[in-house]
Amino acid sequence: MRIAAAVALIVFTLPAYATPFYVDGFVELSSAITSANSAPGSTIFLAPGTYSGGALPPITASMTLQLDPAFHAAAGSAVLNTVPTNSKGLLTVGAVSNVNLTVNGLTFKNAAISAGLGGNAAGIRYQGLGA
Repeated sequence: MRIAAAVALIVFTLPAYATPFYVDGFVELSSAITSANSAPGSTIFLAPGTYSGGALPPITASMTLQLDPAFHAAAGSAVLNTVPTNSKGLLTVGAVSNVNLTVNGLTFKNAAISAGLGGNAAGIRYQGLGA
């Protein structure tokens, strides 16, 4: 006698939880923003230094970006010197609602776009719904 066994595969989708991310370069920062967009409430800790290399991803979830206190560095010693995202801001909150962005201890540098693209860039640009 053969006994047939039925195996049920149950897939659970677990909610994303706020996560701390520690970065020390542009590629890591870009990746951390993308990951934090899937884990609202996350904090990204930036080591002192200059972060440059292109445009950062739009921010679509609440998060904090701050200088990593473990380095005991002066406020402003993590410098965002990137290309404005979508010709808007170095950090751009995308077209979503209920996003809180907190930034502590960072310096924004060269937040500019050409006059041909509107000439109106910012360090932080909110493009959220209702803006």
